[in-house]
Amino acid sequence: MKKIIWLYYDGKKGHEKQSEAFLESLSKKIEIKIYKIKALSVTKNLFYFFFRKFDKKKLLPKPDFLIGTGHKTHLNLLLDKKYYGGETVVIMKPSLPLNFFDLCFIPSHDLSKNYKNTIATFGPINNLRGVKNKNKNKGLILLGGLSKHFEWSNNEVAEHINKIIFENQSKDITIFDSRRTPKNFLNLLKRKLKKPIEIIRYKDKDSDLITKKMEEAKYIWVTEDSLSMIYESIAVGSEVTCINLKNKTNKLRNITNYLFEKKKINFFQTKNRKLNLNLSKQSVADECTKLFIEFFKIK
Repeated sequence: MKKIIWLYYDGKKGHEKQSEAFLESLSKKIEIKIYKIKALSVTKNLFYFFFRKFDKKKLLPKPDFLIGTGHKTHLNLLLDKKYYGGETVVIMKPSLPLNFFDLCFIPSHDLSKNYKNTIATFGPINNLRGVKNKNKNKGLILLGGLSKHFEWSNNEVAEHINKIIFENQSKDITIFDSRRTPKNFLNLLKRKLKKPIEIIRYKDKDSDLITKKMEEAKYIWVTEDSLSMIYESIAVGSEVTCINLKNKTNKLRNITNYLFEKKKINFFQTKNRKLNLNLSKQSVADECTKLFIEFFKIK
């Protein structure tokens, strides 16, 4: 029987990417119909809760599951469950108590202990899989940028990149920037580079291109602020080196330290160690799908 899913989105690409990865995997195992619903503010949620006759969701088929990623979706799930029914599923650690929801997918680095309604994930949900026999002559440098958790110094990051290129002169290295990379950084970097390097702007790339490059590259360097790119680089089975930045808070630094201790990454400033590479043919999204079906006893 087809399962009706109400998918709540908050407009953040990183959150939507996780939801889409999970539902893409789930759709390969069970028949689903997805209705996308924009997450509302607290005020609007309460208005529609008390005045349901104005709520357009009443025209939709009743949901089997209400799924949301990000804090803004949580109240939407709970209030709509109260009126329309369905099981609530949150992706990422919720800001509300865990027992408010039927199932929570939470990154293991955010989970201090296991609960009956939680499933620990290895980082953000993605549909990337480990790739064997990667090209040892290919490398990627993935740049983040301005962040509330780290200080970004154009000169320091440029120096790190120059050192990486100098120490890996036999490798074909490509640099990708991101939406958060300071606008003046790439011009500075081009002036400082000792040799020509391919640089691909985020405006000129698509997800297929960067995924293909990540799957090819044996070595990937990522700035420490880019947690999702660190996890995705691990997921494709590359040897990942984290370019340290000066931290403002300990939130993300604690996570990169966790990955370092698990031998999933090296730090740029430390001696390289042999890493526990991911060579699994099953993605994080695939694992979540399997456990989701088991948890809700879907046949």
